[in-house]
Amino acid sequence: MNDAKKMSKMEIFRYILLFLYFLSICAFRSGVGFDDIFTKVVFVVIAFFSIFQKNKIVVYTVLIWNICFWAFFLASSLWAADANDTLVRIGAAIQTVGIFWFLPTYIKDKKTLVLVLRILLLSLVSTAIILLVRTPMESFGVERLGTSIGMNANELGLKMAVGALILIYLAHEKRDKTLFQKILYILIGILFFTLTLFSGSKKALFALAIGTIAYEVLMAKGMKVILKIIYACLGIAIILFLLFNIPQLYNVLGRRIEATFTTLEGNANSHSVDRSLVERQFYIDRGIELFEEHPLLGYGGNNFIEYMEEINYHHVAYSHNNYVELLSTLGIVGFIIYYSFWGFMGWRMIKMCVQKMKKKQRDPLLILFIILFVAFLILDYAMVSYDSSFHMVLLCMMYMHCYLCNKNSHNKENLCIE
Repeated sequence: MNDAKKMSKMEIFRYILLFLYFLSICAFRSGVGFDDIFTKVVFVVIAFFSIFQKNKIVVYTVLIWNICFWAFFLASSLWAADANDTLVRIGAAIQTVGIFWFLPTYIKDKKTLVLVLRILLLSLVSTAIILLVRTPMESFGVERLGTSIGMNANELGLKMAVGALILIYLAHEKRDKTLFQKILYILIGILFFTLTLFSGSKKALFALAIGTIAYEVLMAKGMKVILKIIYACLGIAIILFLLFNIPQLYNVLGRRIEATFTTLEGNANSHSVDRSLVERQFYIDRGIELFEEHPLLGYGGNNFIEYMEEINYHHVAYSHNNYVELLSTLGIVGFIIYYSFWGFMGWRMIKMCVQKMKKKQRDPLLILFIILFVAFLILDYAMVSYDSSFHMVLLCMMYMHCYLCNKNSHNKENLCIE
């Protein structure tokens, strides 16, 4: 409340705009009608107001990196099999570059960074509520959720899992919670967890389970670490029990996990084989073949789809693997440009974490970001994320946290907790 009083009307307006932007990339994803207009208008308005900030504009490394990546991506239209497939991604380029332009203007210190994180959490809660309103009750347990708000089920599951992890961090950060706040945190946690399960996303469940365990263990001290591991094993056992004993959960997720293990065991003739996993492997194999044919510059940005059409495959789609997508369409050059910054960020965050551990300090926010960072890199094996606004928002926050820690390393302000 005190923070709100200190804000000017313009600042409050800008934070409302930020909430609307986060909501647009989380809840209004169909790309047609109202969703399309709302997303574009909010993006234009928020970018416009960011130009007129009192603070001087700082060009951060992350912005330069993203501009370089998209410049190479669009330049690949010169040698692409179908230049139109590449140039059609200009909108995505503007969106992601824009994030690294306007989001840093909101983040001046750790306090404002956490505020932005809270706004993102609020937008995810709003997304969950919109999903519940738009989804018929009879759809739960019959089909995977997400289509009612124009979102892929895996995308929905991942966002709900990320929301749950942010909630866990905020619950740790605010220790003097009132009874109402504790109840609210629990209810939101249950909401995120439930929607993660009903999205039917194995990736999302993996990210939520491993992320929660990693955060709790890394935040624990002494013998509490063992206790947290025991709790984690118990939690996993309960989740598996629910998945295989509640018909609705088994239909959307338990059956898929079962099919995945059947496929990995090599029972290709089994009726319960995971067809999606088999098809994903097909895309990956074709992507590797395409990369071997065009190793340096690739087949052209967003041209994996064109390749699928050329070989007359019945289900034309992207490669379902960010590493393979970039290698096959942008070659080694594009792959290095994109993941060089991820490598830089990974090295920087781990270095900071090690330094704090030597001083027997912990930075809860850094731990959260490292967990999300590692989860994104692992999940990139099963999804294409280079053009995801949601991923870029979180990457920008990670960068700004590292930037602020480095900037304040010689100041009296301590961004860590003992």
